[in-house]
Amino acid sequence: MSFINNFETVLQNAYIFAPFFFFLGACLGSFYNVVSFRYPLMIDGENAKDIHEWLEEKKLTIPDGLSKFFNTVNLSFPSSHCYSCKTPLKWWHNIPVLSFIILRGKCGHCGIKYSAQYPIIEFLAGLTLMGSYLLFFPKLGFINFLLISLFLMIGFLLILIDIKVMMLPDSLNYFLLWIGLIAAAFGYFIYPNMTIKQSILGAASGFLFFYILSFLGKKLKGEEVMGGGDLKLIAAIGAFLGVYGAFFTIFLSPFLGLVSWLIVKLVNKEQFHIPYGPSLIITSWIYILYGSSILKFFNIPI
Repeated sequence: MSFINNFETVLQNAYIFAPFFFFLGACLGSFYNVVSFRYPLMIDGENAKDIHEWLEEKKLTIPDGLSKFFNTVNLSFPSSHCYSCKTPLKWWHNIPVLSFIILRGKCGHCGIKYSAQYPIIEFLAGLTLMGSYLLFFPKLGFINFLLISLFLMIGFLLILIDIKVMMLPDSLNYFLLWIGLIAAAFGYFIYPNMTIKQSILGAASGFLFFYILSFLGKKLKGEEVMGGGDLKLIAAIGAFLGVYGAFFTIFLSPFLGLVSWLIVKLVNKEQFHIPYGPSLIITSWIYILYGSSILKFFNIPI
């Protein structure tokens, strides 16, 4: 513990570590851009492989060129390059935000314009991690700051993926769920007076509530009304935030989703679908910021 205490003392210098955590968050944002671009291609590769195996099993004709989609892209291969001219990027081309400004948003080789999404995601990710440091580290200490930052940054990535492919990867949902439960088992919580019991109940009750809604919706409408990823996500949120946090997220997120739908509807007149994951995640962030005040207002013991 003395090491952690000494480490916390060093981290208290906000003039040094606020910019550090902004840069670290921006680097994560740069990686998230890679994930959001490559993840759909990785899914296509896996789907092509499944189709190939199914056709082989049924002894049906395999279309020419199907195998070219197998494992051609993952998060580490190929290395960073221009998606237009395929030229590998230099190391400084990957510096978050700054490289986009220096290159004026263009490829340094072929001159094609890059999407503004890249610096925006990097900047927002940097702000998220820096904000977590400034808001939570002084009050909650290093371990809880680490937990909250992990929750925020994984949530940030889940938002990007869900918007891109309308799917929440099980690997990230389960990672959040187990981190929340394991941290609670060792006595580390986002809220000081939480217990391991509240963490387990938050995960179980959130999942069960959404499961019942999904079951009833399927019976009434004859189709899936909620993805399995949303059920696992609310369980992960419950593990971190407890029963109150889970149900705050459950009941407030539809309103946030409705606002998102109306905003997009004003811009896009065509038919579209709004993923539910981002509403759940952003609502849980609101609870992290204002949950204590809300519970005190209603005289609910924290």
